[in-house]
Amino acid sequence: MGRPAELSFGTGIYSFPAAAKLLSLHHPGGLRPDRLRHWIRTGLTPASLGRAASGSDLLSFHDLVSLELVRRFREAGVSLQRVRKLESELKRRYPEIVRPMAYDVFYTDGSAIWHQFNPKDDTVVEEIIGRRPRQYAWTPAIRTFAEEIRYEPEEVPLAEEHAPRMATAWNLSEWVEINPAIQFGAPVVRGTRIPISAVIADLGVGSPEDVAEWRGLRVEQVEDVRDYFVAAA
Repeated sequence: MGRPAELSFGTGIYSFPAAAKLLSLHHPGGLRPDRLRHWIRTGLTPASLGRAASGSDLLSFHDLVSLELVRRFREAGVSLQRVRKLESELKRRYPEIVRPMAYDVFYTDGSAIWHQFNPKDDTVVEEIIGRRPRQYAWTPAIRTFAEEIRYEPEEVPLAEEHAPRMATAWNLSEWVEINPAIQFGAPVVRGTRIPISAVIADLGVGSPEDVAEWRGLRVEQVEDVRDYFVAAA
């Protein structure tokens, strides 16, 4: 079963400090960098791009998504042991995928973990970790926590139409996203190639109305970027 190269154009590049900042933003109370580093260094989604000359781990977009899923599983009450078991099972099923947790949509009740095994049918999921592995359940009965991560089906032969879907972007707010194919995965205004860093720089010399006119954006887009930046600071 063919897969796109994990370390090709569109990989996205994140230093450890940048990844820690993105992951902690959505975690009230903060996700401590030492905990994140422990996950990486003990084999749970290790950094796939190696290390920079400074010694900082370098993560891909799929590394980032995988760690965000670990964070969400832990926040939902899933034990780290079960998360490791999930990653091990996914790697067994999809040995050619470096970051299997960045594929498929997952659900949990804090104990069991289900995944949407058929990208063409979002009403049925399979229990992958729990008391009834390989049993099916109705999606509406289970909470999802992948709302902001956008998944797209891969181009696969008809015989492989149940192949997992791939995470392609992550909406950080209404108008801020990271997309590994745009600006090396740096946060941009959703639907554009404009880095939010450029918008913030413009706001240093102009009003939201001014920046919207300069950049061809709507005022609400500029204001959302500003609010996101303040929350992330």
